[in-house]
Amino acid sequence: RVRPPPQPHPLPLLPTLELALTLVEDHFQAQGLAVVGYYHANARRDDADLPAVAKRVGDHIFRYFPRAAVLLLDNVKLEEVVKGNSRDAVVQLYTRDSSKSWRQAGSDGSSQLKLKEPSTNVVLADHVTTKKWQQVVDFDDHLDDISKDWLNASLLG
Repeated sequence: RVRPPPQPHPLPLLPTLELALTLVEDHFQAQGLAVVGYYHANARRDDADLPAVAKRVGDHIFRYFPRAAVLLLDNVKLEEVVKGNSRDAVVQLYTRDSSKSWRQAGSDGSSQLKLKEPSTNVVLADHVTTKKWQQVVDFDDHLDDISKDWLNASLLG
């Protein structure tokens, strides 16, 4: 009897992340909307690589939205924007290619991410310098204290 080789399975997401994705998807689906992408920020300033967890979240979203995108914060570019030295986008756009790998847009000559609204970086720099980012509630914060709004509606108003 011959056994087939084991099939690779996508790595599972962390339970908290899986729960967060389910909650986000349910919330927006009830409003007739869909999750079409994910943004990620690495902890280290000099880390500009898309990590495995971001790819797994992107893969999860891709199952439901085949044009899914992953945005990766470029901490070095963010620093330059805050200093007023750059007008470039502070995120790198990743999309899935035909080989099911996440590739940075522009790395192969395709179009790059451009800011449509010039004031985007001004608002971003203001949020950083006024430390408004400290008010952002992530899903772990919400689990620790369910009165905290994971939708961050107060930040967007």
